[in-house]
Amino acid sequence: MTDKLTAIPGIGPKTADRLRTLGIDSVRSLSAASTELLSTIPGLFASRAEAVKAAAAEMTTKASRAAASKPKARTTQKAAKPAAAPTEARSAAEKNKAAAAKKKTDARKKAEAKKRDAEKKQLKKAKAAKKPAKGKKKKLETAEKKAVKKAKAKAVARKAKESARKAAKKAKAKAKAKKAKESAKKTAKKTANAKAKKKAKKK
Repeated sequence: MTDKLTAIPGIGPKTADRLRTLGIDSVRSLSAASTELLSTIPGLFASRAEAVKAAAAEMTTKASRAAASKPKARTTQKAAKPAAAPTEARSAAEKNKAAAAKKKTDARKKAEAKKRDAEKKQLKKAKAAKKPAKGKKKKLETAEKKAVKKAKAKAVARKAKESARKAAKKAKAKAKAKKAKESAKKTAKKTANAKAKKKAKKK
């Protein structure tokens, strides 16, 4: 199996470089990585990350099957049968084998735990990088809302001022008309009185 990341459909040299920065440097390690971690890479959104991971897993499975089905080389000479080991020696060999297997399992678990921790750190880092952008966006939205609110308040104040000016103008016109009416009434009364006096003198 080729261990090049670029052998997977949908992964180019740039994406491969970004994967290596996360510690994913082979097809096998890519198939074992979490979708959440892969989604932090620019361009690898969730659905694409799933597809890439599935392709890597398929390649790994095919390689494992090919290796298992490969026939073992035959030896021309028969190996000599080892002499039967004593019970104690056999028991010690079994213990050593078990200890070696345990050591191997512990080392594998430790490596997996280390990898999980690295993935968590990387994910945390990616989320932390997204937070300032989110905060900035929120600030802009708040500022925009304040500006709209201020503009509305200004418009309302301007409308109220205009209404007050119109009302004052109307009241002034009304007062002027009233004054003119009263003046006309006084003039008419004065004229009537003058006429009455003149008529009285003639008599």
